[in-house]
Amino acid sequence: MTDTALTNALSMALDKIRRAQKHMKNAVSHDDEPVFLLMHFAQLCQDGSVPVSALKEAMGVSAAAATQFIKKLERFDYVVREPDPLDRRIVNVSLSAKGRQKVLQAKANMQSALEGLVEVLGKEDTQRFIDLLNRTTSYLEKEFNQ
Repeated sequence: MTDTALTNALSMALDKIRRAQKHMKNAVSHDDEPVFLLMHFAQLCQDGSVPVSALKEAMGVSAAAATQFIKKLERFDYVVREPDPLDRRIVNVSLSAKGRQKVLQAKANMQSALEGLVEVLGKEDTQRFIDLLNRTTSYLEKEFNQ
C-alpha cells in the first residue's frame, strides 16, 4: 500500500468508528434522549452538585452551550438546578433520581456491549486496541488543538 492508500484506509476506518459510535448512541438513547450527554455529566459531577461554570470548563464549551446542555437534560428530568446556598449568584446542577437511574441503566447497556466486544477481540487484542486508541486520541488532540 502506498502512503496515500494507507492514509485513505485509516480515514475510512476512523469514519467507521465514528458511525459505530453513532449506532451505539442510538441503541442506548431513545426518543432523542441525551443519554451520552447525561453519562458525561454524571462523570463530571460524580453524584454531587456542580456549578455550571465548572461544567463549562470541564466540557470546554461556552457558558451558553453548557446552559443548553443542562436545559436539554432538564427536559427529560435528568438534572436539577439549584442556587448555591453560600452564593446565590452561582447555580449548581446535580443528577435527579431519574437521571441517576438512567445513568445506571445506560452503563449496564454499555458494559454488556463492551463485554461482547472483548469476547470477539480477545483480551490481548482488546488491550492492544485500547493502547492504539489512546495513542491515536493523544496524537489527534495534539495535532488539532494547536
